[in-house]
Amino acid sequence: MSSNPNDIEARLTDGETPSSDGTPGSDRRTDNVVDFVIVGAKRGESPEADVAENDSESEHVPSPSGSLVRPGGLSKRYSIEDLRRLSDHLPKATSVRYSALVVNMWKTSSGSPRFEIALVNVRNGDHRNGVVRALRVSPLDVSFVPIGKDVFEQLIATIHSDDTQEFLEAKKEEQSKQTKVWTPSKENRGGTDSTPESDQTLDLVSTDWVDLTDTEEYERNLNRNEADLTTQEFVRLILNEFLRSGSSDMHIESGQPSGRIRFRYDSELFTRWDDIPFQKIRQIAAGLAETAGKDATRMKFKDIDSTIKVRVLRDGVPADVELRFASQPTLYSPSIVLRSQLKPIRELVGVGFLGQQITDLEHAYSQKRGIIVVTGATGSGKTNTLEAIFARLEEPDTFKIIEIGEPIEIRSRKRTQISLRPNTPFTWWDAFYSCLRSDPDIIGIGELRSSEHLSVAINAALTGHLVLSTFHAASVEDTLTRMFQMGIPRENLATGINLILAQTLIKKLCPNCKVEDRDASQRQGFPVYTSEGCKQCFNKGTRGRTAMAEVLLFNDDVKQWIQDKSLSARDVVKKAISRGYLLPMRGVAKEKLADGTASVSEINGALGYIESNEAFGSRDWFARESRSENREGLSESRGNPSDFDFIEGEVIED
Repeated sequence: MSSNPNDIEARLTDGETPSSDGTPGSDRRTDNVVDFVIVGAKRGESPEADVAENDSESEHVPSPSGSLVRPGGLSKRYSIEDLRRLSDHLPKATSVRYSALVVNMWKTSSGSPRFEIALVNVRNGDHRNGVVRALRVSPLDVSFVPIGKDVFEQLIATIHSDDTQEFLEAKKEEQSKQTKVWTPSKENRGGTDSTPESDQTLDLVSTDWVDLTDTEEYERNLNRNEADLTTQEFVRLILNEFLRSGSSDMHIESGQPSGRIRFRYDSELFTRWDDIPFQKIRQIAAGLAETAGKDATRMKFKDIDSTIKVRVLRDGVPADVELRFASQPTLYSPSIVLRSQLKPIRELVGVGFLGQQITDLEHAYSQKRGIIVVTGATGSGKTNTLEAIFARLEEPDTFKIIEIGEPIEIRSRKRTQISLRPNTPFTWWDAFYSCLRSDPDIIGIGELRSSEHLSVAINAALTGHLVLSTFHAASVEDTLTRMFQMGIPRENLATGINLILAQTLIKKLCPNCKVEDRDASQRQGFPVYTSEGCKQCFNKGTRGRTAMAEVLLFNDDVKQWIQDKSLSARDVVKKAISRGYLLPMRGVAKEKLADGTASVSEINGALGYIESNEAFGSRDWFARESRSENREGLSESRGNPSDFDFIEGEVIED
């Protein structure tokens, strides 16, 4: 024994009964020895730290370490950290009652646990049976080695001290916050774990997807004559062509005596197959209906809404895509439309917003409550904008996000998504109130279709939720006008809404054939571009689309104007423009024109649609206003005239 009273050294062997003071007997064997060395540790150090030297002037706490010597010289060092970890298998009360400690635990090849227990009274059957019952294992899975009483008491005091327990609790809390990734078993490595009972279910699910990842089949069918293809082969070919072209919609239209198949690319339809025999069109419609899991004979009498699930290659990686299937009974044969949700743009910069608009968006979605409303016409990119915002919110992975859609168009494993189907008992109201009871931080609503929807969304925002939704309106002014007409109290609108974003999509010039438009450049005073058309853009001159939006952040001034019932929606917008809170659509259009993103004709078309309520599409209005002599008052009410010059033709001031 060490002379230092704070140091204890004990060696006990298997097969002997230790004395009360922990001294082993004389007939001991050395083939199975538990050797614990307890040395002093300075108070304040970590409990598992080994201290080589003893400081007689400072207080000490015991810090044991142990070694297990096996036959043949095999040994393993056990630190206090191991004993703390193993103590979870045997609670303190049980350890004290039976004077037992877990010193080792491992698993066999079959996965069953095995324990090695250090026991003071190793020959006491009641103690051994009590430990086995506490561990809930078979007696054959537990082996016992003797330990001295003094050593046991010192270990118990060290392992279950207050400092140690605080350390263990802190470590457990830290581990509970760490993410564990599911690891498949060796037999199912690289795939999904399954049991024999679930194999049949998995097979049924897998057959719902149409596999289009075979590139050799696609190339072979593409080079064959369409008349030689079977109906199933032709259906797979047109699905492949549709998804590879990057089109958003496919229209299968029947006529007499022939039909056609058209794709919508960058909001314009072009014919991909023409003069298809009427009988072939009917076969294609029936084949697509069967692929969608619907009865083809019912398409003659009623419309069908369904989905077709396909598995395709995107960037060389298999991806699952759902195509929205819609059919309408027509005069000759059912007309079918397939809509594909293209790969979403998950960056706000990639969507096309300006720098200040992104800053306003970041301020809006960083709030813990409120509504972000994205408005625009059908096909204006509202869903993609919401997806880009969701992507920002999903990055920290610390929020509970629930999304309600009719249906869900973009799937995400980081959101709880509820897809509503027509003619089902689970309605929008059921989904929304179920969502509120599920502890969400962020709620996504597909569309605010009525005053009731808007009212409950505002109530959800006021009770501490961040709500993201869409709305059908052409501009910020139209959005405010419609909300005022819905009868929602202005105070609720002012406090419940964080931001309104109104957007449309414009076609981007093809970078391969983009050239400068000299006439337009001279009129505007900066380089303006147009395009001539090439093979890469299908001779259209445009390739891809980008968003053109106006964003109004509800700051204190805007909220005060909203609550003022004497101000109309147009008055609120004018004040926001004059204060610099809102960049109008024409100012955004000028930015898009200056950086060469779009052409003059595309900008004019977008402005004529968005601002039609102000008669921007009327040539007579332009002519009348350009001849007017008194224009100063109008310019002052709109702000700086240079920001509102019309893009093409005669430059006027609105």
